[in-house]
Amino acid sequence: MDFWDVTWEILTLASFIPRFLGLFAFGIGTGWLTLHLFNRPERTWQVDAVLLICFFGLAGAMLHFMPGGALGAYTLGAGGALLYWGLRGNSDSGNSSRKKR
Repeated sequence: MDFWDVTWEILTLASFIPRFLGLFAFGIGTGWLTLHLFNRPERTWQVDAVLLICFFGLAGAMLHFMPGGALGAYTLGAGGALLYWGLRGNSDSGNSSRKKR
């Protein structure tokens, strides 16, 4: 292996970190946006249907076009956001009802 092969391998490995972090942040954003739009008081079934189609359609498109590590970063971010804000929303509503009594 010469110098340029080693340099290319180092740059390839270094490019995985920003891709992972970027798709992890994008997953957190899409998970938060989905939950935010689901928890609005004026929600309708049409908006809920479009949200589910877009959320799972994006994951399906990523499954087809992206490498496995990038898809894993997205699903970790989206799953973590759905769990965190989903559970936090349930515990906040339970605590606020206890305070009102």
